[in-house]
Amino acid sequence: MTPAVDVVRQFEVRVQNEQALNDVERAIDQALPATPKLQRRIHKVLRPPVLEVRLEGGSSLVADAMASIARLPGASVRNDVIRTPADGHQGLPFPDPGARVRIGVDSLPPSVTRGPAAPVTVAIVDSGIMVDHPRLANRLWRDKRGAHGKQFIKDPDGKFRSEDDIHDQDGHGTLLAGTVIDAAGDTPVELMVAKFFDSAHSARPDNATAALNYAVDNEAQIILLAWDVGLGSIALEKTFTRACQHALVVIAAGNYGSDNDWHNGKTLARAPVRYAQAAHDSTIVVMAADETGKAWFSNYGKRSVDMAAPGVNIISTRRCLTKDAAAGPLGTRTHGGTSAAAALVAGAAAQVMSRYPGLKVPQVKQSLTDSAGRRLDIAAALGFAESLARP
Repeated sequence: MTPAVDVVRQFEVRVQNEQALNDVERAIDQALPATPKLQRRIHKVLRPPVLEVRLEGGSSLVADAMASIARLPGASVRNDVIRTPADGHQGLPFPDPGARVRIGVDSLPPSVTRGPAAPVTVAIVDSGIMVDHPRLANRLWRDKRGAHGKQFIKDPDGKFRSEDDIHDQDGHGTLLAGTVIDAAGDTPVELMVAKFFDSAHSARPDNATAALNYAVDNEAQIILLAWDVGLGSIALEKTFTRACQHALVVIAAGNYGSDNDWHNGKTLARAPVRYAQAAHDSTIVVMAADETGKAWFSNYGKRSVDMAAPGVNIISTRRCLTKDAAAGPLGTRTHGGTSAAAALVAGAAAQVMSRYPGLKVPQVKQSLTDSAGRRLDIAAALGFAESLARP
């Protein structure tokens, strides 16, 4: 794990009524005793019933505290602001301590740290990956030929281009890859590349169908889809349904600020998000959150969106022209959107699958979505998964 850093975290805990406010205040007071290594301040506001909380200390201690709060019934964390030593500096550390603290990567229940972790294959169906990036090179899946994946972009004559060219000319897939492994922590993730668009070729349903089939055929356990292709196609929908029968499919909700829910048999959601309602138990649709709640650009939906994850100013691996450039300051950059949020959830799902390989896909989803009020908290998710895994 990355060494803990000192952080300051300020947030509100909202409850339904004044009695619940007193109960939650008492529970927090008992669960988070002030120590020299973890300072806390709690201020109660009666109308509306809110606790204003400030925590300061090591990132792992703060993450532990947040996991305790997430388990309190009837408590909802809002306006969650984190400050780390990296804030305001030009150099961008990797992994990103702010994102790791926010999602609880540095706080794992002791029981999940014992014994070898099972490898998990995550398919990034996107623009490819910079396979020479120093931070990704040891996290790549290999087939029997030693290839890390395949390309599925057709030339004007309808034939697929060189299938071995999985390098990322667009940059999007490389950003997703770094975000996945950041959320996965020490989990032995293997990134499978299914490239179907680049900077010169837009995302098309037929190419997406071929790439998604490839991920399924090669037994990816988690499939990350962070793009849209309009209304899609019948072939893509069938392949999507097939993928959901074999893997956990994590999908970005979209960045149009619109409602993805179905109303009178219609939805504004684009493919592949619009297909998710038919495979609820094996899909996770992810919206983006900022410090105050839903990010302004993020699509949403009470029934169609499963959970939220950070989606603003996420530091990740950057596609560079050379391996040497990627090893230096240019090797990282910030990105955002529901793509970044979905990648964090995919990495968290890999942690759950790796530590608890006996769980079924619906149980992995439940661990992520139900453990912290539909908000990504990896420590809480692992604790929830442990309870499901008990005989």
